[in-house]
Amino acid sequence: MVGLVILVYAAVAAFELWLWAERPWQKVLLYLVLFAGATTLAVLLVLNPDLKVPEPLGFLEKLLKRLWQKGGSV
Repeated sequence: MVGLVILVYAAVAAFELWLWAERPWQKVLLYLVLFAGATTLAVLLVLNPDLKVPEPLGFLEKLLKRLWQKGGSV
């Protein structure tokens, strides 16, 4: 399964690079580094399904719930 995830991410990256008209090496390098990071996170989620998925809006949700319960005073 891990191999399949890596293969799919590599295929998507190769296809996107193929569609990219002009390829300055700095942007391509940054793109590949970010895509490798995304691939790594996807592989970690496949290997360990108990990992919590990041919730970037979780803090805001907790704050709003706390404000709602206390009637607007923190």
